[in-house]
Amino acid sequence: MTSAGEGGSTPFRNPLTAIFYGMKNFISVRIHKCDSKKARHSFLHDLRKRIPSYAEKNYTGERVTVLVQPDGKPNDWRREQEEMYVAVKNKKLRKDTPWGLSGIVTFGEDVNPQGEQLRQFDERAKQLVARIADELGVKIRYLVRHNDESHIHYHFMLDYVKKDGSSTLHKDLKRDFYRRLQDMAANVFSDLGLRRGQSKQEKLAFVDELKQTGIFDDKLIKRIRRDILYSKRSLSELHSSMEEDLRKRKLAEQTLKKILDGKDVCKEELALVVSELAKEDVNRARDFLRKFEELQKSKRFMKGLENEIAFTADYFSRIKKALDEGKPLPLVKMPERLEKDEKALKIIKRLRAYAIRYNKLLKEEKIISEKVKKLEVQKQRLLKTLERLRKVVPEAQEFIFRLAQASYDEEQEFYHEPGQ
Repeated sequence: MTSAGEGGSTPFRNPLTAIFYGMKNFISVRIHKCDSKKARHSFLHDLRKRIPSYAEKNYTGERVTVLVQPDGKPNDWRREQEEMYVAVKNKKLRKDTPWGLSGIVTFGEDVNPQGEQLRQFDERAKQLVARIADELGVKIRYLVRHNDESHIHYHFMLDYVKKDGSSTLHKDLKRDFYRRLQDMAANVFSDLGLRRGQSKQEKLAFVDELKQTGIFDDKLIKRIRRDILYSKRSLSELHSSMEEDLRKRKLAEQTLKKILDGKDVCKEELALVVSELAKEDVNRARDFLRKFEELQKSKRFMKGLENEIAFTADYFSRIKKALDEGKPLPLVKMPERLEKDEKALKIIKRLRAYAIRYNKLLKEEKIISEKVKKLEVQKQRLLKTLERLRKVVPEAQEFIFRLAQASYDEEQEFYHEPGQ
């Protein structure tokens, strides 16, 4: 992965690949209220006094870099806040009052600063946390950088009671503040080439767009919505779900490979890719879907061309066979795209006209042939009759001659008898 601001992304041959693996150079900051249990857990986890299972087991470097040294422990900080509050308000904090604000600063996958740039990131992290603390009017308890996970990130802890003891942060942590929090982070890190993460409203607007496209059914829309909004989960959930996040990312990459290989993907697979992209940037998810639709359209067009070529080859093969065998030519409807082409339509019409004329003449020729056969039969009968006549006539002639001669001879005998 490239460091933020170190010159551009890798050139990709396929636009879908470019969108999927494009620069993920965003910054996001999250803060959450924590009770006594979560405050103690965050302290042990953030200062690496307890090594979590998802951290690199054989990491040999410095697991945690402390940028703001903690002074004491969560119990000490709670007691100090209680004393300040009592001194000003003359009453104790409620038992359910949070112990502090636990925060995390995370970056996109392509943000991997090294050397001098890492030092610059540390300085910006200090500035950001100081600005957040000043905005809220609270004290910073610590700020650390984690180095033993897949990407660097920062953890910090703030008080929940203002430094002057006048109030808690109950009325300060509104929706508007959380929006400004992302703007603050982007402003502080902007000169290092980073941009803010996207708001919940932007992501919800994208989900509404998906509904309008009709690409996904309601069940998949709900899944996409849950996945991209769940990216704003709590700090403990962020860590515990890392393995599942990596699994989904791998499945999304496998789906992308199937698409690039020209294979069909189901709606569930496509929804997973869209979710993974929208978690980071809904614009990239939007661009991916647009390019995917263009690719599918091109794929359908190419498939149509293949079918037309196969159809045309088969059709003319049938024509040739019919001509060779003296059979009627097949008359079929040509593909719709060909009939919409002016030049193709002209040729098709001529071919159809010739085929109709040929079939008509072939039919007439068949009728004539049948008549000729009948005449040929009659001719043969005539010849046989003539042949028989030729044999019978001499015989009849001789018979009649003999009969006439016999009659003549009888008459002669009658006239020459004695006494006549």
